[in-house]
Amino acid sequence: TAGLQIAHDKGLQVPYYGADIFYDTTVIDNAPEASQGLVVSTFNTGTQAFRDALAAESPVQEQLFAAAGAYDAFHVAYEAYQRGARTGREFKQMFPMIEFQGVSAYIRFNEDGELNGEDYVYSLLKVEGDRFAEIAPGEALSAD
Repeated sequence: TAGLQIAHDKGLQVPYYGADIFYDTTVIDNAPEASQGLVVSTFNTGTQAFRDALAAESPVQEQLFAAAGAYDAFHVAYEAYQRGARTGREFKQMFPMIEFQGVSAYIRFNEDGELNGEDYVYSLLKVEGDRFAEIAPGEALSAD
């Protein structure tokens, strides 16, 4: 946040991009003018239905950047448990048999029990006013 503010104060007018650590309203609170237009690449924030359900259940207005992934991870673990997994090794052995449309991505694993990264999409967010708004990839290149 301090770097954004210093660059803004010095008159540097370029697009700013950041990783998931910038997906925090503290950035906006601490540098309200300097943070405008900041584009952040973060973990997938989930389907609109998931985000709406999360917002309805939580008094905190900002989204939790890892909530959708955590929700899907719990779903995987629960399904493996339902199929009899009880140890770490058993859970990993079950993963290739689990496949479903999650709230963060289509979830499927390779034969080694590793998540197939081809189905994962990151979320792009842009600071607009006092919030982060989801944007399409092409919009990130035209950030003000």
